[in-house]
Amino acid sequence: MEDGSQRIFLNTKGQNAADVPSELVHFLHYVENSSDETVENEPDDIVNRIHARVKKLKESRELEAGYMRFEELMQQRENVGRTEGRMESILMLLERKGEIPEKLRSSILAQSDESVLRKWLEIAADVNGIDEFCSKM
Repeated sequence: MEDGSQRIFLNTKGQNAADVPSELVHFLHYVENSSDETVENEPDDIVNRIHARVKKLKESRELEAGYMRFEELMQQRENVGRTEGRMESILMLLERKGEIPEKLRSSILAQSDESVLRKWLEIAADVNGIDEFCSKM
């Protein structure tokens, strides 16, 4: 790649097992079907160790709960960031059209409804001045 990184694409449906190291073939079979039954018939110790760790992680309810809390936190932060970005964009567009009254600035910064902010952003992009924005919002 241009950034110096490399990408490797592995195909679990490959038909050339004789041309690939057996460890990789065993791993790809495991990726295709990571069940206990698949591992029972697997001679490769590395696949067995990977499966043991995967099972341990899946069984850890605490880890799962922590992951879900983390995912929710990330979603909240993303939403807050999107909201703040829209507010800043509205204010930036309006600043180009005149001085923003403090009451209007406060109203924009107090708004948390995404659909309202999206509409205000569209209006701010199209109006010729602050008064026109206020009348359309």
